Amino acid sequence: MLTDAARGIDTVEGEGIMETSHFIINYVHARKRPLLAFEFNVQGGRIGDLLNYIIKVGNDHDLIRDGRYIPIGRGSVESILERIRRCSEIEIKVHKDDIHRVKQLDEDTFAALDKLATSFQSEYVAVDLKYDYRQRDDTREGNNIVERIVNGLLGRPDLASAFKKLTVTAEDSERGNLLDTFDLLVDKQKSKLKVQLVEGHAVVVSDDIFHQIEKEIIKKRLLD
Repeated sequence: MLTDAARGIDTVEGEGIMETSHFIINYVHARKRPLLAFEFNVQGGRIGDLLNYIIKVGNDHDLIRDGRYIPIGRGSVESILERIRRCSEIEIKVHKDDIHRVKQLDEDTFAALDKLATSFQSEYVAVDLKYDYRQRDDTREGNNIVERIVNGLLGRPDLASAFKKLTVTAEDSERGNLLDTFDLLVDKQKSKLKVQLVEGHAVVVSDDIFHQIEKEIIKKRLLD
């Protein structure tokens, strides 16, 4: 929304509002696994919603027992641990209702977030740790936090959804130790697309977004 203006929506009894999410499933590599390209927007569904739907329908019709999706990474989150040297900044943001889940990843981070939530009764809790890394031989405390959380997420990737933000700015050994910011929640291919909307409506033109997704799949050579 660009303004705080609001208006009512005329509906008849039994009608509701549905936000469409477009996706493409490509079976070119079906012998390995199908490729899924999924539209993400603020109002629409998530990949997890589609997966739950497929599992439910599959179970009801005895087609599948379970399912999961594997992100196509631009580089495994695990490799980040090998690249990070001295930390400059660590940013963590969690909704108050998800703080208890962080405990399964790192007790110290949980304790800090829980104390802030209890003390200030805020909806979200954010921690921004900054290190004067140039004046230190190492930033062991910060690196240990990152290592514990990343290792925890490798075993429990579902816990990534507990965070609204989880980034670390650190020296990158692959870039001559220049500072780089690593988003520990993004281990998948992501593209920003400009798509057409139906005139007068905030509705995506399906033909256009499908075309855009197909071009992006080819451009990033995800079918190689």
